[in-house]
Amino acid sequence: MSNKRAIVIVGAPRSGTSLLHKILRESPGTISVPHESSIIWNKHISPSRNDWKFEGAVISHLDKGEIELIRKEFNDKAMSDKKWKLWSRLGLMQSPELAKIIRWLYPKIYPLFSTLLKPDNTQLRLIEKTVHGGLWMDLIDKVLEKPIFIHLTRDGVKTIRSIANGWHEPERFGCYHLPKQIPYQDEKFQNTWCFPLIKNWENISDRPLIEIATYQWIQIQKNILDYSKEQSLNERYIRVKLEDLVDKPETLPKLLKKLDLPVTGYFEKFVDDMPKVNATKGVFIELNDIEKRWIKKQIKEVNASLNYL
Repeated sequence: MSNKRAIVIVGAPRSGTSLLHKILRESPGTISVPHESSIIWNKHISPSRNDWKFEGAVISHLDKGEIELIRKEFNDKAMSDKKWKLWSRLGLMQSPELAKIIRWLYPKIYPLFSTLLKPDNTQLRLIEKTVHGGLWMDLIDKVLEKPIFIHLTRDGVKTIRSIANGWHEPERFGCYHLPKQIPYQDEKFQNTWCFPLIKNWENISDRPLIEIATYQWIQIQKNILDYSKEQSLNERYIRVKLEDLVDKPETLPKLLKKLDLPVTGYFEKFVDDMPKVNATKGVFIELNDIEKRWIKKQIKEVNASLNYL
């Protein structure tokens, strides 16, 4: 990959990270793995490696060979900005049904088309995003050798409601099939867990879904904030509000300059017309005033750190 730092997008699920990934991955001189990079990370951060206690990896348990293997997979499986532009024009990922097939096929068939799909990735800059990466930033930092992290945030109450709604669409947002039945209040989920499998998840599995979504949001946000502070990321940590990205035209050009990405005509279409990405098909959960007040109380401390108060 390029000698410029990789760019990694982190944030809570349903906070706009897929939107930002879609924008940046077509920037000239970049590469990115189709539909995020879960096809690379999953076998290394699977909860099954941690006795189903949490999602992530213990760095000390990974040897040098496994780290090098992950790096090699990024080089092998990533596509260039030119290929992404072609995919966008063809609309290959706009249909959820077709996107699901492509995501399933890609890791199986990419070796057959490596010459066609893969550019000389050694000269291109990686744009990385996987939905739960905020839980294992230490692994990302190690593998991608000190990348720049973009922490994308969105109004907490709206995001938590969207996470809870996403639980009702596991075929779209992915889920874990746990090895045992757990005492969900909603029996429809049975042994299924959607979105990040956070530490101490068993202690909240019998809570209402909106509370589970709240604790998921809190843990991933706190992990990102704590890692940034503990590791003194400084210029390697950039925080952006989704609301600013969508409503303030100057936000995207400013971000591009910070990332040392060219501000080209390609980005002009996003300044005035942001695309919709991963919108839920329906509304399964509405929040009443009591629930909203409870959520705001739980997330007050994190919200203060994110400048949402």
